[in-house]
Amino acid sequence: MIFQRVQRFLFIPLLTVWLLASVACGGTPAAAPAPAPIAAVPTTALPAAVTAVQNTPLWAGPSESYAQVGGLATGQTAEIIGRDETASFWVVRFAAAADGRAWVATSAVAVQGDVANVPLVMAPALPTATATAMAPVAEEGDAAVEAPVEPTAVPTATPAPAVTEVAATEVAPQPTATAELVIVVQPTATAELVIVVQPTATTALGVAPVPTATLPPRAPMFVQQPSYTANCAERPANTICVGFTDGYVWLVEDALLAWSTGDAYQGQAVAIAEGAKGFYHHVLNTNLVKFVPKS
Repeated sequence: MIFQRVQRFLFIPLLTVWLLASVACGGTPAAAPAPAPIAAVPTTALPAAVTAVQNTPLWAGPSESYAQVGGLATGQTAEIIGRDETASFWVVRFAAAADGRAWVATSAVAVQGDVANVPLVMAPALPTATATAMAPVAEEGDAAVEAPVEPTAVPTATPAPAVTEVAATEVAPQPTATAELVIVVQPTATAELVIVVQPTATTALGVAPVPTATLPPRAPMFVQQPSYTANCAERPANTICVGFTDGYVWLVEDALLAWSTGDAYQGQAVAIAEGAKGFYHHVLNTNLVKFVPKS
């Protein structure tokens, strides 16, 4: 009994000493330090751009009613700087245009980059169209048709009531180099005497010559010409392939300078490629072409 009491009396002090020693020697583990925050890596948004999926025209406004200012070849890219109200056309950077920009249809290009914040650009005013007369089209295989020429009126002499015979010795002939006197009697009920004098400097009878009519130069006509189907990369030397928006290709010996649009021909749009030698007209969705040389 006495021994048990001694044990109980010593147990409590020893337990207290042991606990104090454990705390002093670091018996309780310290808390682990918090991990340092990871800094966010800034990201740079790629600029929005378009890539032409085919030979695509560039317009001066959001419609084919505007003038064509250039084009994008298949695979060519351009930076997007705006859009129209209906999101049907992108405004792209185009240094060759007067204002440094052009419009391209969204259906003809593929888009890369973020376009969520592309600004809205108001469309420019449409230019006033001027109608011009078009020459007739000569179908393939047909001969060229000259424009009708108004006949030159030939003066007619008033018929004399009677013809007086004159002796040959009384009229002295006046020789000329090429003057000829042609008398033509028209076969009508009342005969008319028509005198036609060939144009010379001076005539034997002193009659003024009839002026020769000068025909105006004929305007170039649209003709049928198949599209160039060979590989343009293997085209002949000193030539270029002029590609129109409908896929028609015209192989020419020239240098392409600019694009424009002409007046519609028989309800079809007309695209014009300007070269150093002249203007290459093409009626879209047909094989009709016309070359107008520069004067």
